[in-house]
Amino acid sequence: MGAGAALYGAVVAAANRFALPRLREGAAVTESVTVVVPARDEAPRIASVIADLREQRGVPRLRVLVLDDDSSDGAFETARRAAASDPRITVGRARTPP
Repeated sequence: MGAGAALYGAVVAAANRFALPRLREGAAVTESVTVVVPARDEAPRIASVIADLREQRGVPRLRVLVLDDDSSDGAFETARRAAASDPRITVGRARTPP
């Protein structure tokens, strides 16, 4: 039964690969885009979220606001390091718990 399920999954995956449309790079977005990332105790994940946002292309007027909500796990410091000197990214911090 397990081998049959694996084979079925492989066939479905292969069919999807050829049948489903693929995303294509389109024209650049001309409007300003602001992404707000709320973060509380997200230290294990926040660096990869910021890295993914830094890699966005076709959005020349991108602004990212990372808002740490009194994290106790170092999420604020991790976010600041991940943002580095990217002028599109602002990391803010609330000092009182929600």
